[in-house]
Amino acid sequence: MAYGKIKADTLTWDNAGTDTDISISGIPTASDLAGKQDADPDTAKTDVNQTFTAAQRGDITELSGTSFTLDLNASNNFKLSPSGTFTVALSNLAAAAEGRLGKAHKPAAILRPLP
Repeated sequence: MAYGKIKADTLTWDNAGTDTDISISGIPTASDLAGKQDADPDTAKTDVNQTFTAAQRGDITELSGTSFTLDLNASNNFKLSPSGTFTVALSNLAAAAEGRLGKAHKPAAILRPLP
């Protein structure tokens, strides 16, 4: 394998049979891309706390058995289908976190907010 440098002002690539050019100076840097997260105020972020003004819905995690550990980092909506007497433990609780815990029973399921 050869190592070295290439000096160019323009990058050309084949775009479905048509050559497409971009100026090297127009290619965004890593710091340019990092700043894009804040460019769209409607994009949810995963690394900061936010206040949402519209409903946010997550998938319901369904669990069955007699011992349940609800990891609130993995999900915040749970449906439990116990097969007898059961225990529930919560992990990764955060202040002001909310979620739903439902217990499946016949003929319907109910959902109750976590305290």
